[in-house]
Formats: sequence, C-alpha cells, structure tokens
Amino acid sequence: MTTLVPGIDDEPQREWLCRCSVGSADVAMCEIGVIAGDVELRVPDGEAQFRLSGNEIAVFRRSLDEAIEVAAADRARRRTGG
Repeated sequence: MTTLVPGIDDEPQREWLCRCSVGSADVAMCEIGVIAGDVELRVPDGEAQFRLSGNEIAVFRRSLDEAIEVAAADRARRRTGG
C-alpha cells in the first residue's frame, strides 16, 4: 500500500516535460507549467516562453486540437501517397 504525504502527494501535477524539436529538428525537452491559474510554456535553454491566462487557455487549446487534426491528416496522406 502506498502512503500519501498530506500536502504533497494530494497536490495536482503542475509541471510536465514533453519531448519536442528545436532548430534543425534536434530533440529537446519543453516544459508546460501551471502558475497561479495561468499556463506557461517554455522551450529548452530559456530561449522562449509564453504564458496563457483566462480565455487565452481555451483558445490555445482549441487551436492546438485543430492543428493536431490537420497534422494527423497530413501524415495519413503521406502514408497513402495522396
């Protein structure tokens, strides 16, 4: 049985590391964090970051979801030679 530490283990995750490509497609780690209700996205080595607040989060999410669908369709077309 796992023992939870009150105040630590019951807190929601606030940072996620994601593999990404930078520059000439070099593999790197990007970070997504939650800070005081805002979402912050950071690329490796502090090269760039941006923060989303309020409605910006929903708009970004919707746009990212749409971009993911288009990218999936592009990959499917390439696989079928279309």
